[in-house]
Amino acid sequence: MTRRTVSALRADAQQNRQRIIDAASKLFKRAGIDVPLEDIAREAGVGIATLYRRFPNRSELTAAAFAQQASVYVDVIDAATAEPNPWEGLCRLVNGLCELQASDAGLRQFVTMTFPDVPEVQEMVDSIESKIESLLDRAKYAGSLRPDATTADIVLMLLGNNGILGRSWPQAEVAWRRYAALFLDSLRPSLESAPLPPAPSPDTIREALKNPYT
Repeated sequence: MTRRTVSALRADAQQNRQRIIDAASKLFKRAGIDVPLEDIAREAGVGIATLYRRFPNRSELTAAAFAQQASVYVDVIDAATAEPNPWEGLCRLVNGLCELQASDAGLRQFVTMTFPDVPEVQEMVDSIESKIESLLDRAKYAGSLRPDATTADIVLMLLGNNGILGRSWPQAEVAWRRYAALFLDSLRPSLESAPLPPAPSPDTIREALKNPYT
């Protein structure tokens, strides 16, 4: 086999891989990450065997699709953390993440998952968590956020909103906007607020969010 032939085969393999990722992203957005792999292969115009050669299991394909779409997620985080007023930044964060979940079924599930076996994706997630923690610290220092709030509360909020949006019903947008407003109101410091129960530990959160697909 000539070098040119090997190069052409590698290019074809890379094109197939990208077509599969694009197809998965499209179908995940429409119907969530439980889409049958056969449907993704059909959308990509490849055989199911080709899909499995590029992505031996669903978790690898899910991680690749998430990595490709992550810029949308990161943009929401960066816009929120760039706000000079930390409370306004927190409001922008909560509403932005909830709206993102509402607009894309795949991203709705991505943001409540972890990918411990995909270092580049997990590094990005860790960076996002650090940015959110910094925003919360700024809001606490400014006196606009209750002192016992943690990043775990943001994760719990996303899990709750995921449940709300998981049901197809005409009032979903009204529901998630009200949920986000109630959540933000609960974060306001008040002399009448009772102390919160202990938050789940970061390790517990990560364990709960582990990707169930293997």
